[in-house]
Amino acid sequence: MKQFDRLISELRNKPITLDCNVFLLLVIGSIDKKHIGLFKRTQIFTEEDYDALIKVLSGSQIFITPNVVTEASNLLESYTYNREKLGLSLLKDVCINIPEVYEKSITLTNNNAYLKFGLSDSSIANLCNGGIIAITVDLELYGYLISKNCKAINFNHVRSLYILQ
Repeated sequence: MKQFDRLISELRNKPITLDCNVFLLLVIGSIDKKHIGLFKRTQIFTEEDYDALIKVLSGSQIFITPNVVTEASNLLESYTYNREKLGLSLLKDVCINIPEVYEKSITLTNNNAYLKFGLSDSSIANLCNGGIIAITVDLELYGYLISKNCKAINFNHVRSLYILQ
């Protein structure tokens, strides 16, 4: 079995959360994969990265935090498609289908991750402390989560496995 297929198999039926950049890839790619390279915040990704993400997420339960959704919403305000704010519309549709896990901001600011990464990533670290697997492109966040014995996946590694399959 190839490594990418093995990863998909290992993640099946597992709880997963996404950092804001990977979440934006999911949203923009769901509108139109061709726009991944056009939106400033997803230019680091390719259409193939979106395909890899969809395969990785298939069969898994995705969880998101209001903090990540808020950050994504703020960034999507500048994304227009045919003069419409489809990014914000799709974000609404995505939120209907992905359970949100809320934690009070004061609790998140008391997390060690807060001073290193801010509120959004602190919310991700909080989910990971509860056993949810994070998928991130942020190498520092990834290293932090791993150092805290949390399960995390560096999406750049996923990208490499997908290309090599």
